[in-house]
Amino acid sequence: MKRRDPLKNRVLPEDIIEELLLSTTPVAPPQERAKAMRAKILERAYASKPNAMLDFVTIRATEGVWINLNAKVEMKLLHGDGTSRSFLLRMQPGGSLPAHDHPSNEECMVLEGEVWLGDIVARTGDYHLAPKGIPHGMLTSPTGALLFLRTGHVGA
Repeated sequence: MKRRDPLKNRVLPEDIIEELLLSTTPVAPPQERAKAMRAKILERAYASKPNAMLDFVTIRATEGVWINLNAKVEMKLLHGDGTSRSFLLRMQPGGSLPAHDHPSNEECMVLEGEVWLGDIVARTGDYHLAPKGIPHGMLTSPTGALLFLRTGHVGA
């Protein structure tokens, strides 16, 4: 299983980096620039295989890249087409992500464990829909959890 650590060459201590990441608001490029960037990425990704959008996509459990979001949370992108994306989110016991709002509908299925979405608890087999424009509190997992999420891209 490949892992990429975006903090590999860090200069600051991990706890300070984590606080900075959690307190920083993401900045999206202007909508036209975001569309142009997505179009260019998709064009390059499918240039060598024109019918790739028609092919089945299978990602084995041992395949893909887990990206560290913080010390106890990582994600693996499964699919993205410029308008939506599907990914796995793995939370270690005690893992958390900051409260956030939803620029598009976000579907969540708990595959393993337990996660708190603000004041809502979801356990293995539970489904949660966070509608566009409705924020929820911090995500936390006291036990650890594996989640499947599907959401639209910001600005999509």
